[in-house]
Formats: sequence, C-alpha cells, structure tokens
Amino acid sequence: MSGDIRRFRRRLFGGFDTTDVMRYIQELAAQRNTYKQTGDRLEKELILLNNEIRRLQSELDVADRRIMDIKVKTLDEAAEDLSSLTETYSSMRTEVETATDAISSELSRLSATLSNLIDVLDKTGARFSDIKALLENEKSEAAAAFCARVKN
Repeated sequence: MSGDIRRFRRRLFGGFDTTDVMRYIQELAAQRNTYKQTGDRLEKELILLNNEIRRLQSELDVADRRIMDIKVKTLDEAAEDLSSLTETYSSMRTEVETATDAISSELSRLSATLSNLIDVLDKTGARFSDIKALLENEKSEAAAAFCARVKN
C-alpha cells in the first residue's frame, strides 16, 4: 500500500492531488470491474461445468443400469443353459447306463451260449472222430473179410 501512496503527488497545503487520487480510484474501479467480470464469467463456466458433470453422471448412471441389466440377463441365460445341459447330461447318462446294463446282460447270455456251443462242437468233433474210427474199423474188417473170402 505504501507504493500506491507514493504515486500521489502532494499538494502545497497538505493532502494529495485530487486528479491522482481520482485516477487511482478509477484504475481500482476498472480492476475491480475486470475482476468482477472475470469472476462472473468463471462462475458461469463453473455452473456450465457442474451442469455438464450432472448430465454426464446421469448418462453414466443409465449406462451402469444398462450394464447391470445386461449382466443379469446374461447370467440368467447362462443359468438356464446350464440347467438345460444338466438335464440333457442326466438323460444321456441314464440312457447310457441302461444300454450298458442291457449290453452287459446280453454279453453274459451270449458268453453262456457260446460256451454251450463250444461244448456241443467239442462233443460233435469227438463223435465225428468216433464215427471215423468206426468207419475205418468197419472198412478194415470188410477188407479183411473180403480178402479172407477171396482166399478161400
């Protein structure tokens, strides 16, 4: 402040030069008006920025709600798909177990039948061997009887 006071010229009989004081007051008023205008402009910009922030926050809230709706819908669909797949799996497993039991039972039955068939074939082979031996024996006896009759 002392720097401002020195700018004033002194009068001969005390006090300061009125023109200097008036010019200083006008400069201060001009600075105050400039600061006021700048402050008013900044306040308006602040209001606009706050409005923009509220608008963007509103858009963000809408986007968050949409994201949450999509997420919930996707999770619901995934749960339904999983449930459907689980049912399909259970059904297929039951079918495979039933088929496995039926095939296992049929294989056991076929194994028994094949064992019986092998026994029958073994017995039949033995009978063929016996018949062959009988035929060979009969043939030998017939040949011996024929030879004995031809000699006599």
